[in-house]
Parts: sequence; structure tokens; C-alpha cells
Amino acid sequence: MPPAAWTTYLAVHDVHEVVRAGAAAGGGTLVDPTEVMDLGRMAVLSDPTGAVYGIWQAGTFHGAGIVNEDNTLTWNELATSDPGKAAAYYAEILPITPAPSEMPGAEGYTELKVNDRVVGGMMSLDRHPKGTPPHWLPYFRVADADAAQAAAERAGGSVMAPAFDMPAGRMAVLADPQGAVFAVITPNEAPEQPDPM
Repeated sequence: MPPAAWTTYLAVHDVHEVVRAGAAAGGGTLVDPTEVMDLGRMAVLSDPTGAVYGIWQAGTFHGAGIVNEDNTLTWNELATSDPGKAAAYYAEILPITPAPSEMPGAEGYTELKVNDRVVGGMMSLDRHPKGTPPHWLPYFRVADADAAQAAAERAGGSVMAPAFDMPAGRMAVLADPQGAVFAVITPNEAPEQPDPM
């Protein structure tokens, strides 16, 4: 039985088309295209480096209705053994453009853009403990990463990486009681912008 995991789903216009394109680009198919009632159509794929992700063609359900607020999904990040190969794969099968991050302190980090909008990120597994497999990691925004870490432990979860500061804010990597890994982040506040003239 596969381990418990949070699965990142990427929205697509045509699941069958992306499954074909993914196979041609060196990826794998773990779950063939499947109808989910009238909600939509899904498949689960792996990229050429082994990271598993889902694709979703919306029917009546379009995806997360609230994001980027406290206690909601705010980011998805790919950690991979070969960022170049992964970037080429996703750019080939989806309208994703990989670009080096311009955020101070984020050297070596790749932003994933759709129509010039940053929608996710990618990094090398070099920054992870030895033996960590390629994976997608969901981030949930929280008001206080340290408090969320403590609450996860009280609820039977575990701490994979204790709360620490990084360029985008303060984050922790946690696992739920079944072992599924996710991150929480308290983003740095954006600097105040001057009033328009």
C-alpha cells in the first residue's frame, strides 16, 4: 500500500491530452483518467524524476474556493533530484514557465509561472535530508507557524522540520498522524505601498 500523502492537483483543460503528453515526455501514469461523478475528471501521474502529482479537469467543482488566507492552501512546491529535467517536463506538458526566483535569499529556487503569475515553486532535493524522494509539498498559510507546529504535535502529528525563518516567512514541515507531510507558513508581511498619486 502506498504511503499516506497530500497530493497536489494541477488544473488542466483536458486530462486525456495531458496524460498522453506526460507519457511522451518521460513521465508515468499511476491512475488512469477517472470520472469523479459530475465534479470533474482526474488522473495521477509521476514526472520523470519520480514526483507524484494529480491533474484535474473541472466539471462542477473547480478546485479550492479560498486560498492565500490563514488556514487555507497558499503554495505548492516541487522538490526534485533533477530540476532541469523536471522543469522541461512540466513546461512541455502544461502552460507552465519555469523562471529563476528574484526573491532575495532564494538563490537556486525556481518559480513556476502561468501567464506570468507565480503559482508554485521548485527546488533541488540537495536541501533535504538524504534519502528524501522527489515530491510535491503543499503549504498552508497560518497566523503563527510555531503555534501550528505545537497544535499538530498535540493532535498526534509529528515535526519533520521545526519552525524556521526563510525568505518568504516562517515555516515548519509537519506530518499528520497518518504520516502525510505538509508545510505551514506565516508569510512575511509585504512592505506597505505608498498611496497612489
